[in-house]
Amino acid sequence: LVEAQQGLHFRANHATLEQLESFDLGEMGIKMKSIAPLTWEMLAALLDPNTEWRRHWEVDEVDMDCSSSDSSVSSSEDEFIWEDIDLDELDAGDIEDDAALENNTFPTASIDKQVMILSVLGHSSNQRFNAFQSVMGFFLESKQCPEIILKTVAHMGISISVKSIARMVNLLSKKA
Repeated sequence: LVEAQQGLHFRANHATLEQLESFDLGEMGIKMKSIAPLTWEMLAALLDPNTEWRRHWEVDEVDMDCSSSDSSVSSSEDEFIWEDIDLDELDAGDIEDDAALENNTFPTASIDKQVMILSVLGHSSNQRFNAFQSVMGFFLESKQCPEIILKTVAHMGISISVKSIARMVNLLSKKA
């Protein structure tokens, strides 16, 4: 996800107005989903307020193997407890949720959050994985955000550094 060939790097020192204008969070989300589908689906499940989605990420079987000899529940008692539980049983809600999972029908805000979270995680392991952070920094600067806020969001990984923002703005001003 964070490698240059994935197309999610943004060179703030060589930014163009066209790059900033063509930035699309939705397209970035589509790319991220295609590159890291399991991570994308996990974040979707974690961010979805519908608890039925989370059931797809729950473990189907519980490992009850206890290595200590003083375990209060024996293996035969485990089997007795679990024999009445059918983990594969479906209810009507699961069928609808499966269709939503297949179609990936999420509200736009959830997709934006997924992109932001993956961007912050990716940026922490590769500083050049910064398309989201560069656009966010430029936006905050254009709104005359105080420097302390810029430093804070840069420290959080949501934006590039204040110096990088200043270089990008100066470069774009010279090109204009």
